[in-house]
Amino acid sequence: MAVIATILAMTEKEKKKRNRLILIAFILFLGMSYSGTRTTTIMLPAGIALYVLATLKNKATLVTVFVTFMAVLFIIFAPIDNPTINRMRTTFDSKDESLNVRTENRKRIQPYIYSHPIGGGVAASGVEGMRFNPSHELAGFPPDSGLLKLALDMGWIGLVLTLLLYLMMLYQGIYFYFKMRNVEYKRYTIAITAAFFAVVITLYAQVSIGPIPNVFFYYAMMGLFKRLMEFDEKYQQNLLEQKELNYI
Repeated sequence: MAVIATILAMTEKEKKKRNRLILIAFILFLGMSYSGTRTTTIMLPAGIALYVLATLKNKATLVTVFVTFMAVLFIIFAPIDNPTINRMRTTFDSKDESLNVRTENRKRIQPYIYSHPIGGGVAASGVEGMRFNPSHELAGFPPDSGLLKLALDMGWIGLVLTLLLYLMMLYQGIYFYFKMRNVEYKRYTIAITAAFFAVVITLYAQVSIGPIPNVFFYYAMMGLFKRLMEFDEKYQQNLLEQKELNYI
């Protein structure tokens, strides 16, 4: 939501609405900072990066790139000893102990993934495995990653199919953005697409797509892509009919 609020603020022309969105984005960013999870640190830059690639010609985009870059440098290198900032810095620390433990777990479980192309079954790993399949060999194994959980539960075949679905959704969002003519619908589409990209990025470190409440956000985005395009098609049709009437 911080990604959506930030992008909508950058593309809002009315000053009062823009200031409100900036305030909302700032509050959401504070929530991200104090949440205790380092994964959120990478979400905002990832979402902004996709927006930058889609709108690189805009002046506001170039300003956003500069501000985001300076903010990242400040978080990493600023001589400030603050628990919250220090926790955010560990996101980019390759020597972090918890990160190394997750890396070792991935290496240890790779032979199982290679030998089970369709996985061990839905809800076979982690806490879900201990609850629903306590006798399964994956029960209790901490996936600590949405991608790893997909590979364990549905195999590398299921992982590939799911990633293709995510790529198709991202392609659809970007395609609709360039195809649309209504400025308001374009704003919503690129904001939603960037937010979805940020969520997909977090799958490397968290099981972010699937559990409540993120799953509601995920399915809502799938529906909004299609509906916004339908609204824009009606908008374009109305413009065409208006031109025909004016010509007559």
